[in-house]
Formats: sequence, C-alpha cells, structure tokens
Amino acid sequence: MKPMVVKRSTIYLIWVIPIIAIIISGIMLFNEYAKMGESVVIIFKDVRGFKQDETPVKYKGIEIGIVKNIEVDPENLNKFFVTAKIKKSFVKYLTEGARFWKVSPKLKPTEFTGLSSIFSGSYIEFSPATSDVRKLSKLKSKRKFYGFEEEPKTNVTYFRLYSEDGSLIEGAPVLYKSFIVGNITKKSLKGNNVEYIISINNKFASLVKVDSHFWKISPVDVKASLPEFQLKVNNIFNFFFGGIQFDSPENSTPVCELDKSSEEFQVCNQKGFYLFPSRGDTEYSLKKIKLILKNAHKIQSSLKFIYYKGDIAGKVVNSDYIVEKDVKYLYVRMKRRYSGFLAYKSFFWIQKPDFESLNLSSLIKGTHIEFSFYNQKVKPKQEYILYHSRPYKGVKTIVLKAKSPIGLNEGDYLFYGKKIIGEVVSVMLNEYEEKYNCIIYKEFKNLLLYNPVFYKKNAAELNFSLENASVEVSPLKELLSGGVAMLKGSENKGKVLTYYPLFKSRKEAENYLYLNGRGLKLNLITENLNGIYEGIPVFYKSMKIGKVYKISFDEKNNRFLLKAYIEKNFKSLVKENSLFYKASGIDIKMGLQGVTVKTENLLSLLKGAIVLKNNNLNNSKSFPKKQYKLFTLEQLENREYVKGYLLSDNGYGLKEGSLVFYKGVVVGKVKALSIDNENVKITFLIDKRYSFLLSDKSRFYIEKTKFSAGEVKNIESAFLGSSLKIAYFKSGKRQTVFKLVGVNPSDTVYLEGFRIFVFAPQITSLSVGSPVLNRGVQIGQVEDISLSEDLTSVKLTLFIDKKYKNLITDNSRFLEVKPIAFKAGFIYAKVDFKSFATMIKGGIEIVTNGEGKKVEEWHKFVLQSSKE
Repeated sequence: MKPMVVKRSTIYLIWVIPIIAIIISGIMLFNEYAKMGESVVIIFKDVRGFKQDETPVKYKGIEIGIVKNIEVDPENLNKFFVTAKIKKSFVKYLTEGARFWKVSPKLKPTEFTGLSSIFSGSYIEFSPATSDVRKLSKLKSKRKFYGFEEEPKTNVTYFRLYSEDGSLIEGAPVLYKSFIVGNITKKSLKGNNVEYIISINNKFASLVKVDSHFWKISPVDVKASLPEFQLKVNNIFNFFFGGIQFDSPENSTPVCELDKSSEEFQVCNQKGFYLFPSRGDTEYSLKKIKLILKNAHKIQSSLKFIYYKGDIAGKVVNSDYIVEKDVKYLYVRMKRRYSGFLAYKSFFWIQKPDFESLNLSSLIKGTHIEFSFYNQKVKPKQEYILYHSRPYKGVKTIVLKAKSPIGLNEGDYLFYGKKIIGEVVSVMLNEYEEKYNCIIYKEFKNLLLYNPVFYKKNAAELNFSLENASVEVSPLKELLSGGVAMLKGSENKGKVLTYYPLFKSRKEAENYLYLNGRGLKLNLITENLNGIYEGIPVFYKSMKIGKVYKISFDEKNNRFLLKAYIEKNFKSLVKENSLFYKASGIDIKMGLQGVTVKTENLLSLLKGAIVLKNNNLNNSKSFPKKQYKLFTLEQLENREYVKGYLLSDNGYGLKEGSLVFYKGVVVGKVKALSIDNENVKITFLIDKRYSFLLSDKSRFYIEKTKFSAGEVKNIESAFLGSSLKIAYFKSGKRQTVFKLVGVNPSDTVYLEGFRIFVFAPQITSLSVGSPVLNRGVQIGQVEDISLSEDLTSVKLTLFIDKKYKNLITDNSRFLEVKPIAFKAGFIYAKVDFKSFATMIKGGIEIVTNGEGKKVEEWHKFVLQSSKE
C-alpha cells in the first residue's frame, strides 16, 4: 500500500494581504466618515454644475463638506434636494440663520461674481448665523436649509415688480434720480407676466414708497409733439443693458419693514409694483376700462389715443375683435389726472380728421377717440359704448351769432357761473358774421327762458374807465376749457329762441342787456357836443337813471342826434314838458342850514352829465315825447330865470354862484360881478316863479357875518361867503336895476308891518335894531338908517308891528332915548338905566297926546331930543 502524501495548504497566505488592506482601509474610512460629521439637506432650484461626491461645501475657501447625493422632488421638478456631509467640527454651526448658496461664474451688468469657480468648478458656500459660541448655543439646530442661487445680501431689501416685458436681464441697475441704488436680482415667468425681484441697498430702501412708480429705462427717449421735438440719449451703460428707474412722492409712506429673523428669501411687497414700459406711461392709471365699438368694420384706422380738448387723456393698450359679432373691444388706460372725470357721466366717440378746415393738428391726430363728460356725477363704470360720432341726448340746439370775430372752437364749453351748461358743436364762418351751433344740456335748458346773451370767456376781463374799474379773473376750470359765458336777461314767458347774440366781452354783453331792458328810448337834439360823449350818464336829482348810448349827426338839419336810454324803473319820470340839460358833475347847495356838496361818479365829475328836470311836473300824467331839445346851462338860465342888476360901491364878498334869498328861501343866484362906471355891477338871476320880487318897492341887502356887543349875526356867512337878500313889501312897477341899500339889514325887512320915516339932524346912540317904545313897551325897531335924499339930515326907517300901527297919528312925537339917563340936583342924584336893549343900543320913544288923524305908511316925522 502506497503511503498517502498530504500537501499543506497555502491559501491563507494569499488573502492575508488583501484582508489586512481592507481592514486598514475600513479603519481609515471609518475614521474619515467619523470626521465627516452629519448630513444636511439643501434645497436648490438649479443644480447645474453640482456633481455627486465631487462638489465641495466651503466656508471662506476651506472645505467643510461634500455633496453626497442629488435628487429631484417628484412633486416639483424645479426643486432639488442636495444631501451633503458636513465635517464634525462644523456641525455645531448648522443652526437656524445659517445660509447655503451656489457659487458659479456669473457676469452681471454691475458686477462679476464667482471668479474662483472658473477653474475649480461650482461649489456650495456656507455662512453660519453667528461666529459667537455663546450666541450659537442659544440657536436651534437644523438639518434642512434653502439654498440661494447667489450670495444672500444682508444689507439689501427686496421688492417685486411685474411687467408684460421680460427684456431686462438679471443684474441690470435700479436707479433713483440717475443714481444706482440697487439691481435686478432675478426674474421669472409668473402666469402671463414677467416677475422681477430687485434688491435695494438698505440705506435707500426707504425711498420706495407706497405710491412709487417704476419704469423701464430705454436707451433713447423720444418725445414728439406739434410744438416741440425732444431726443434724449441715455448713458452708454443703459444703452446696452437697460435698467429700471423709479420716483417717489414726498408725502407717501415706505412700503414695509421685513422680519429680520426669517431665514427664507423675503420680498418686501408681496403684491408687487407694475413696471411701466417708459416714464411717460407712469402718467396712466393701471386700471383699464373697456370701450365697446359695434359695426367695427366701418373703422379701418387703428385707434391709439383718447383725446380731451386736444390733450391726450388715455391710450389703447390692447384690443380684441369678435368677427362673428363685428364688435371690437378696446382696453384703455386713462391718465391719472383724467381718471376722476369718469366719476361724471362720460362718453366716448370716434373723431375723424376735418379735411375742410385744413387743421394741421386734426390731420396729424388722424382718426382718434374723443372723450367728454356731462356735469353730472355718477358711479364710474368699467365698460363704455364707443360711438361712431358724438352723441347728443335731451339737449337744446341753439345758434350763437357774432358780428365781429370771436374765434371759438368746436368743443369749447358754455358756462353759466362756474357750471358747464353746454358746448360748441360746429362752426360756420363767412365774411359777414360768425355762427356757432351749440347745445345746451338738458338740465340747463330753462335758462333759455330768460332771453340770455353770450360772450367770449377770456382769461381775465379788464374793465377800466373813468366811470368805474373792475377786473374779473376766470376760475381755473374755465381757463383750461375756454369757451363762452352766459348772462341772463329778462324772463321771456315760456318762449325759447333759436338765435342768440354773441359778443367779444362781458362789457358788450352787459350793454346789450341794459339797452334791451324794456326802458325808454328817446332822442336828444343839440347844436354841439361840448363835453358830450357816448355813455354820458343821465341823472335825476343826483340819481343815475340812464345814459346816452349812441351819437349821430343829422346833416339835413346840421345838428347832433343823441340816442338816450332811460332805465325801466325811471321811465315814468320823463314827461311831455321835461327838460334835459348838460350840467357839470358837481352840485353845491348852500343855505341857512349849511353847505351841501354832491359829486357824481368820477366820469361825470370830470366830463359832466345830462340832467333831467321836471320842476313841478312830478305828478303830471303827460306821456313822454320821442324827441327833446338838450339845453345848455345858459339856455336853461334864460328859460327858467329872469335877470336883474344891482349897483354897489363894493362887492362885499359876493361872488359868482352866491345865493339870493327871500325870507330864507333860495330864489336865485349871482351870475357875475363887473365894474360899471366905478360901481360894482352885480348880475343876478331870479327864478321865474319869483319874478314878482323885481319890483320898485323891493330892496336888496348884502348879508355878512357881524360881531358886535351883545350879539353875533349871520355866522353862516363866515363859511358860505356873503349872500344877497331881497326885502319885498308890495307889488309895484317892474324894475331890473337896483341900488344896494346896505349890509346886514334888520331882521324886520322880511316882515309885514307898518313903516314910517323919521328925520333927525344927527344921531348919536341909535343904530339898526334900536327899539321903538310906547310907554315902555317895544312896538317896533329901527329898520334902516341912511342920509336923506338932499343929504341935509339922517333918515331913519322905523318898522312898527302892524297891530300897533293905530298908535301912530299925525300928532305923534318921536323922542330919542339915550342908553343911560343921568339926573342930578342939590337934594338927589338919579340914574335911569331903562331896559337892557336901550342901555346898549338906545331907542326911540313914541308919545301921542290927544287924538290925532291916522297916517299912511311911509309918513314922515321929525326926531326930537328927550326932555329932562
């Protein structure tokens, strides 16, 4: 039997080395894994550039982890879960407030980021909430984070914008007054709009207000209109990259304040601002209204803008055409300053160019939409009918006719006060007159019952003349709108006319109404026009009652014809025998009660006026004539006064215009003073009603202020000047030339009584006013003292009260009474003071012994000295 040979196995020697290597590797991997710490999940929206087990997680250039896994969210394909292992030494920093973001090369208009990743590839950057260990221990640990596409900025505030245009790129600048305050952080598509997220540096974030407007910066801004053309090229940076600019009202409030403790990407305004295509578009409201155009096939032109009186009030932003209905919907944005007009009853219509008028503005605008409104508040609507022509409902059509150029335009408004009552709808011009077809709105048609007139409403109505001055400034609404103003006339009792006059100014319109106010029109005839002009007023007792409105020349009769108008309330003052005369504007009346100076308005003060005078015709029922003669003052004087002359050795203060009195009543005036043979010749006028005063029995005195012992007389003459007085006793022969009797006569010259003459060789104490006594009772007084006709004695005129005239007989004696009678003897001494009057002035005692015969007035006596 052969022996069995057993071979020793050597397999374990083969596997020892690999096993040892595996063990060593496992130990190394375990140690490395233990150092890697814990896993975190970072949620990104874009993971391009990330690689599993290759993409590192870094903190300021130091690798602190690595991407281990990348998965897509099955419920949201734009959401990715990136799992990364973070070294154990950094696990404690995985707390709330920590940030992860993607770092990759990015070229932006305002910056170039991620340069370090050009060669190393994309990586994830980490930033802890804080580096303070004590603060870190108070924060809550986290293992799930949102990753940012770029480094989150801690010193900016984010805002959301939305637009129909997505042409702006991320990183484009955001400017405020041409100063860069931020940039576009990102953009995305949200429904039918493009959403922009912009970041504004915190120190400028307060500039974004609730009422801020954002608009896209265009490389070139073009502003063109009929009066001007502007071309503005923005800076080269904006030319290539564009950008956003915004403004902010000063009184508005900031948008919001962010929660700084939030870890998520925050946007300050969730609703978002609208990004306007241009700065000019910021004038428009964001709210759209819809215009509905039926029979749209009739309008082949594109409709772009809405006009209000030549100004762009809105624009069409888009439109839809419904073929089967032949209806077009136009979506319009109105300018904000016109949006408030929609609170009134508004209407829109299509306006075609007016080729007949050759209006350049109309031709350039082409077929467009016009907009207007009634002065009636309503709730604003979202839809309006777009009419093919201007609509008019419930209005009254009238025609305004102007004989002189006015220059109204179609669409100008008609005003009554501050209310718009109608408008001009068309203009008809020819070489003779202008006609304007107008409409009056339904609620104002009743104004036509008052026979109105119309005038061109100017920015300021200036009315300056010697008669008055006024300035009327139109309200702002009328200045902007322009147009016509209405003045009401007299009520027309239900009758409404079709044609109405149109004037260039308010003054012309008021004058027309004045002359058509149902007053009295009459003619005045005059030989000359000295001081007479169109518009000269007519007065009655200092009250203006009318005026002269037209002057013409009558060649046939070589005279002037004045057409005068007397107002309705005063036309009854004009009688058949009324007088009209040209007078100055100053009327001075003087009398015993003082002086009255009346002046009319400035015009009549300088140029005078026409005066209506009726004398005693106020109660007359006679009807006015159609024509009157216009008298001059001289003609009126010859007609109403008689002339007299007074000769004196002195003028005694008389002057032209000095008044003539009889018993305190003004009966005339001094016409003139002149020198005639060394005498002063005083020409005076006496009212014809008092012509009986020009009698040979009348006497004329001059009255001046007199100061004497015991009395002051005629004090008013110190202020008014001297006046002429007439003493009339009884009728006699007509006489026109008189001699001045004296100055400051006795008060009795105007009284009815019994007068006699007493002659004396001389007088000592007697004077005008000295009493005449009978048994101590005063029965009269010395009325006048003068020399006798033969100049050999003194003649005293005594006035005796008529009830005592029977005491005067042919045997009466007249004794002079001295002011103080003194008697003395051996036994006694006596002083007789008599009465106070005789003590001052002396007097005359009448003594009648026995029965005598009665004497006639003006009987002559002799004055005797009193006996002791």
